[in-house]
Amino acid sequence: MPQEIFKEADQNPFDAPIPGQSLTNEPGNYPWEHAPQYTDPDSAMNFVMKKLGNVNMAEQILLMLKAKIPAEAITRLVVFGGFTEGKWTVDVATLITPLIMQLVVAMGMRAKIKTMRISMQDTSNGQFMKDMANHEVLQKKASEDIKEELEQMPPQEGMMARPEPQGDM
Repeated sequence: MPQEIFKEADQNPFDAPIPGQSLTNEPGNYPWEHAPQYTDPDSAMNFVMKKLGNVNMAEQILLMLKAKIPAEAITRLVVFGGFTEGKWTVDVATLITPLIMQLVVAMGMRAKIKTMRISMQDTSNGQFMKDMANHEVLQKKASEDIKEELEQMPPQEGMMARPEPQGDM
C-alpha cells in the first residue's frame, strides 16, 4: 500500500508551451482567428435553433437538464463552443446568450422537467450539498489513514534520508 501513495504524476509540468510561444505561431491556425461564419445575431440564432432542434441534440440537452445541470451552464457551453468553432464573435455571443438561455429553459419546461436548475448560483439542490459534505469527510478520513501509514513505515536509511533530530540544538 505505501508504494501506491507515491505514484508518478499523470502530467509532466515541464511538458507545456514556453511562455509567449503563441505569439510566434503562424496567425490564422485557429477558427476564432478567421472571420466568423455569422456576423448577424439573427443568423447566429437561426443556426443555434436548427442545432438545438435536432433530435439528438435536444435529447442531450434534456438529459443534462434532468441531471440538474443548470440551464446557464448549458447556454455557456453552446455560446463558447460556437465562438471556438468560429461561428460568431464575442459580440454576437453576448447578444445571443439570453436568447439561447430562454430557448434551453423553454425546452426544459416543455419537457416538464420539475427539478430543472436555471442558474449556476442556484443552491436549492440539497442532495448535491450533502454529497459534497460527505466527500469532504471521506477525504479527511483518507488523509488520516495515509498519515497513519506513513508513521508506521520504517525509518529511511541512506545518504539522502532525512536526519533524525538529535537532542536540543
